[in-house]
Amino acid sequence: MKIESPYRPPQYDGPPLKKEQLSAVAQYSPEQTVKIFLKWTLICVVSAAPSFVLGLVLDGAKFSAIAGMVTGVLVFVFAYTVVEHHPFIRKRMKLLAYRRTAWIGYGTRIAISIIFPIGFYLDLIVGMFTVSVCGWFFRLAGMPEITGSGPADGSFVTHFIMTVVQGFCLNVILFGYLGIVFAIVFLSTGGIDGRAELKPQKNRDDQTA
Repeated sequence: MKIESPYRPPQYDGPPLKKEQLSAVAQYSPEQTVKIFLKWTLICVVSAAPSFVLGLVLDGAKFSAIAGMVTGVLVFVFAYTVVEHHPFIRKRMKLLAYRRTAWIGYGTRIAISIIFPIGFYLDLIVGMFTVSVCGWFFRLAGMPEITGSGPADGSFVTHFIMTVVQGFCLNVILFGYLGIVFAIVFLSTGGIDGRAELKPQKNRDDQTA
């Protein structure tokens, strides 16, 4: 049974197309868009789980706090879905180094979130930084309706902003890690198209012939 990478863009197996027809084929179908959206929903939900649990513990599972955090996570789900649809990203995902980097990078992020207590420590450190930054911003902006007793006052807006800021910080860390992974994969495979891995296969074909 062949398992295809979810990061591989849709392939066209029909007859050769004219240049003006290629752009239409490159677009994702509604069904593929839904699959991509569900994929990023799963990734973002699992990645945000430690922060979500910490938020519930600290704020007593208030509905406004939960709604704010969920909405913040959805922002990243939609953002990743839109980014994956961009032609630049679709072209890059055809190359071995980019596909493998995505698998390793996001796979590691999910593993860290699942393995206790690594995910909690990482999210706790970034969360403390987020509370400090957001608390300073709320006071500077003079927003008494959401400052209350501090950044963790249970309001929807407060938790939405904090979730987006924390998610942004975690993504900055993740992208830095992806850059390191990409460099390693690039060197180990001989380039973005995996020339080092394709070469042994070519040699075996020559010997068979």
